[in-house]
Amino acid sequence: MKGSIAASRYARALFELAQKRDSLVQTDHDLTALSEIYRTNPVIERLLFNSAISIQDKEAFLTRLVGAHLSPLVMSFLKVLLQKRRFRELLSVQAEFHRLMEKSQGIQEVTVLSAVPLNAPNRDSLGKMLEKKLKSKVRLVTKTDPSLLGGLIVRFDGRQINGSYRDRLRAIKQSFLAC
Repeated sequence: MKGSIAASRYARALFELAQKRDSLVQTDHDLTALSEIYRTNPVIERLLFNSAISIQDKEAFLTRLVGAHLSPLVMSFLKVLLQKRRFRELLSVQAEFHRLMEKSQGIQEVTVLSAVPLNAPNRDSLGKMLEKKLKSKVRLVTKTDPSLLGGLIVRFDGRQINGSYRDRLRAIKQSFLAC
C-alpha cells in the first residue's frame, strides 16, 4: 500500500520512538491489530470522521475500545493522529512502519509475479535462491498475472527483473519490426 508523504513521516517518527524504547515488535503488533479492526469495522471510520463529534470524545472512544490492549506509545500516537486530523493515514502508517521494522531486521520484501501460482517447493527454492543472491533475509510476496504467459517478474528495492515470456515475445517482435 502506497501512502502519502505525511504517512511516511508519521511512521518514521513512531519507528524512531519505538526503537528508542526497544518496543518495535510490540508497536508493530499493536498497529497491525488496530489496522485490522479499523479496516473491518466501517462504523469506527464513520465515527472517527464525524465532524459533529469532538476530538476529545473520539479519543475517549478509542481509549475505551482499544486502550487496554495497546501500549501507551501507540495510544499516544493515535491521539496525535486524531488531533492532527490524520487518522485516515493509519493503514499507510502501519504498512510503512512494518516495512521500516523489517528493513531494520535485515529483511527485504521481494514481489514475484508469475503466470500461475507457485507451489510450495518452488516458492521455497526461489526464496532461498533470492536470499543467497541478495545476501539478506527475504519475505516473498507472490502474485499471479496470467498475461505473463510464463516465466517470472521479480521486484525488489525499486528494481525489476523481467523473465516473463510476454517480455521475451515483445523483444522478438521488436527485433522483427526493426529489420
